[in-house]
Amino acid sequence: RQVADVKDWSVVICSVIMSSFFDKIVDQGKEILQDPSKISSYVEDPSKLLNVGLNFIGQDVLDNLIDKVLDACRSSMMDAGIDPLPIDDITIPYSLDKMTGACAPFLKSKNSALGELMLALCACVAKNMNIEGDLFLKNGSLSGLSQIARSVPTKLEVANNVVRLTVGLGVKNLESPFEASASIASPDFKPEVKAIVEKVGISFGVEVPLSGEQTSAGSFEFDPPLDDLPVDVDMKLDELGELEPIVKPLVIDPVKKKIIEILKGQVKDLIDKKIQEYIPGVNALT
Repeated sequence: RQVADVKDWSVVICSVIMSSFFDKIVDQGKEILQDPSKISSYVEDPSKLLNVGLNFIGQDVLDNLIDKVLDACRSSMMDAGIDPLPIDDITIPYSLDKMTGACAPFLKSKNSALGELMLALCACVAKNMNIEGDLFLKNGSLSGLSQIARSVPTKLEVANNVVRLTVGLGVKNLESPFEASASIASPDFKPEVKAIVEKVGISFGVEVPLSGEQTSAGSFEFDPPLDDLPVDVDMKLDELGELEPIVKPLVIDPVKKKIIEILKGQVKDLIDKKIQEYIPGVNALT
């Protein structure tokens, strides 16, 4: 069935170009007659005749086609649980040689006699005690993957009896907030932790042989490369603030691994599947 769809699409493309741009092709034929040396080029690669008309196909036609594919991808991503994407809970053990948290309630009244006395006591105790506990990051949920959209105009070319469609895709402002808490903290402890990915770019390409052979699998190139994907963490740990440089990479690593896993797996497969579904049977160019 897929091979049949490819043949149908090939016929559609040829039909549209030949009917819509016949005059242009005739003009090209006149040019060839005036310069016979060009004949060999078209004999070796007849698909070059198709490119005569492709340059005149409306950009909106190609872009609308990809937009329909992406609309289908968005719905499928949400149905598949990709957006929002659950992030595994993170537990970070910590050890402090200060009692900042224990003294925090007295900072509000540090100018009083009692406040000064308690601050002095805390400072003394802090030199002789070590605080150990766990920072818990739970219910992380990465949102925004389904907002994937075109980042550059769609491009369609014909060469060597193959139709190649390429398009740049992108998704911005991915965020994964966590519910943060600690095993040992003051009643006023209200931490905030959120992982952020500013942008993920994808260059996608697919080739459809005009001979009727099966459409090749899509090619994906991520920009930046996924191993270099920048993940940042916006956090406020209040009394545990000195832990932030330690906590940050411990959040980045699992979030980054999860994003890479889902982009290389489910997202890639889903986009490829939808492209395969929509492109071979498309009649949007007619």
